[in-house]
Amino acid sequence: MMENAGYELERLHADVTSLCSRIELLPCRTARDRLAQSEMAKRVANILRVVLSLQQGDAAADPLSIPLAQLAPHISRLPMPEDYTLEELRSLTQSYLRQLVVSQ
Repeated sequence: MMENAGYELERLHADVTSLCSRIELLPCRTARDRLAQSEMAKRVANILRVVLSLQQGDAAADPLSIPLAQLAPHISRLPMPEDYTLEELRSLTQSYLRQLVVSQ
């Protein structure tokens, strides 16, 4: 059963990362379209963070265990307004700094 759960998480991870690139390609002709696209991007960023933490298994209880190298490229591609992007980058930077401190 755990094997099956691991496979499902891998499939979910692939689906979510694919969704990241598809959101980027959505045509946005109006402000409402851009707003919808940015809201989808923000939610997908959160889902990706959760999927990556679940893939970490027992370490998932520790939010510092999310592999930032896997998260950052997808977050940076998501079409979000500047304030959302800055919030995400601030969160990634804080997590990275915590990981550096913990590893020393």
